[in-house]
Amino acid sequence: MQQTLLAFCALLIACLWALSQQRALLGNRFSMVHLELEQAAAEVARDMLDRIGSKPFDAAALQGGIADLSQLTWPLLPTGLPFDQCMDIDDVHGMLPYTYRTPDSLRFEVRAEVRYVDPEDPTRIVSGPTLAKEVTVTVTHPEMRAPVRLKRIFSYP
Repeated sequence: MQQTLLAFCALLIACLWALSQQRALLGNRFSMVHLELEQAAAEVARDMLDRIGSKPFDAAALQGGIADLSQLTWPLLPTGLPFDQCMDIDDVHGMLPYTYRTPDSLRFEVRAEVRYVDPEDPTRIVSGPTLAKEVTVTVTHPEMRAPVRLKRIFSYP
């Protein structure tokens, strides 16, 4: 009887140890998946900032250049446009959420915000048009713990 009880206790301890090892392994795998999602989201954000930066600085730049700050789009109102219809940088401000699909079929939601900043001190947001715009891209995925946000300053030459 004692040997059976000791064998049962040993089996119970072995099962509990195996369960804790499995939980630790599963936790590590979840952490790796979240890290890979965050890295993919950062790549999506960088790609979107590159795509936004390839657009003209302002609608006035499309019409032959900017000679005066009064020609710049002001105020920056949310456009509600799909990304494909945004013609210049400030058009992405308040665009419709854009679904970005990666080559391995991950889907991220991208939003953008544009603000004018001081060209001499890009960390300072200003209340009027300048020759520098800060674009903030926010990338989310249902499985990510927190969104990825990247900023870039674009200035008119």
